[in-house]
Amino acid sequence: MMNKVESFDKFNKKRRRSDKRGHMRMCGFTLSKLFETYIESGKPSNAAMEYLDALTNEAGGFRHAVTLPFKDTLGYMYYEIWIKEIKD
Repeated sequence: MMNKVESFDKFNKKRRRSDKRGHMRMCGFTLSKLFETYIESGKPSNAAMEYLDALTNEAGGFRHAVTLPFKDTLGYMYYEIWIKEIKD
């Protein structure tokens, strides 16, 4: 098993959702981290994978992460990392 990172569009198969965060909770994911794109290096998926690898090294197990983008009221882009632990 390996850690897995997907964008919300890929995870959701490009379907429209009015409540994306509610859908993530319903699927068993929990909000784990919020990061700003200009602070983290590279693509959001790379930053999420680094975070998952650090969690795996610390606590063990494997995880599935979904990155969910959003803009604040000032127009800055942020990403949420939603995580679900993968059972063996």
